[in-house]
Amino acid sequence: MEMSLEGKWPMVNYIIHMDREKCINCGICVKRCQLNVFEKKEKVIHMDVSKCLGCGICVSTCPKDALYLEKLK
Repeated sequence: MEMSLEGKWPMVNYIIHMDREKCINCGICVKRCQLNVFEKKEKVIHMDVSKCLGCGICVSTCPKDALYLEKLK
């Protein structure tokens, strides 16, 4: 998956990833993310990583540790 983070402010240093094997589609990330990165459609969580600023709020609230941040190079 290719993504463009050019022009983002504040500068993005981390990007969110999801381990689909661990995700139970509980929707807590949908409720916690103020940037609407996550959306629940037909009982499945979908992500739009182009909206992510790498704040980590979703990571800290995921009950199954299905979300993690990766440092961008």
